[in-house]
Order: sequence, then structure tokens, then C-alpha cells
Amino acid sequence: MTTDNNVAAVQYSWSTDEETFHDQCDSIAAAVAAAVDHHSGDLEIGQTIYIGEVSEISTPSLVDESNIVERMQEMAFEYAGEPSEDYLASVTSEQLDELKKLVAAWADRVERPQFWQVKGALPHVITAEDLGETCEAGQPECGPVTNHDSEGVPLCAVCWEGLLADSQDGDAAEVKS
Repeated sequence: MTTDNNVAAVQYSWSTDEETFHDQCDSIAAAVAAAVDHHSGDLEIGQTIYIGEVSEISTPSLVDESNIVERMQEMAFEYAGEPSEDYLASVTSEQLDELKKLVAAWADRVERPQFWQVKGALPHVITAEDLGETCEAGQPECGPVTNHDSEGVPLCAVCWEGLLADSQDGDAAEVKS
């Protein structure tokens, strides 16, 4: 992806296993949101995902022009034997560059790479905020969700402590952390 200034914009990709990365997102937050959306409720608070910077793969980087020439030389020797020993022996570096460009242009016409590498992947621990959870009480003093009651209701630390206190008094429903 490029910006108006023709400068490549940084994009991010996400993974749950640090091997298979998904999506190309404009920010780390967008990559986290894409992971949460993709897993539609299967990610949990405290679970680790990995976010890394997308590095596009250019078609010329996939071409090994020296290998092409070497393989042609091997095939010539298989067909003609000793008389072909000097076939393509005088190929210059400029000619190799030309071959690389020709093969890359052909490959791009057939199919451009729809894959990428990810560099610098770092762990991201899923938070309640990532999951879009807010404390059930919704009070101004409520902080981030840290616990859920036995019915899965999200609660901040303040409300959780209140629920625990109430449960010790016998007034509250069952709690779990």
C-alpha cells in the first residue's frame, strides 16, 4: 500500500500461532480488532496473539536468474553432451539482470504475489478492551474489565470486589474469576 506521497504505508498482520498471519491492517489496533472479529468470541482475556509488520514480497525477489541459466546449461548437456559445455558460459551480469526482469514481468502478468512476509512479530495479550467489554455497572468509577461473574457478566476490579463482599454476606450470586 502506498500513500499520496508514494511512500509505503506501514501495515500490520496478526496471528494466533506466530506462523500463519492474516490480513493487512493500517494499525496495530486494527490488526487486533481484525483478529477479534475473525475469531468471533473465541479469543479470551489473557490469550496471546502476535502482531507484526507486513513486508511485501516483490516478484523479482522470487526469481533466481542464475539458477535458470544453470538449469538450461544442464539440459543442454543432457541433450547434446560435451559439445554444449560452453552454452551460455559468457552470460554477463547485465544479461542476468535482464533475464530476472523478463521472468518477473511475465510472472506478474500471470499472477502477482498475494502473500507477504511478517517481520518483527510481537506478542499482544488480549484485554477486555480489545474484546469490547465494559463493566456491567457502567459507573464513572468503573475501570477496565478484570473478571466475569458465574454468568459471564463482565466486571471491573471495583465491582468485582463489591460482588465478592456481597457474596460473603450471602447476598450475591455465585462468582468466578
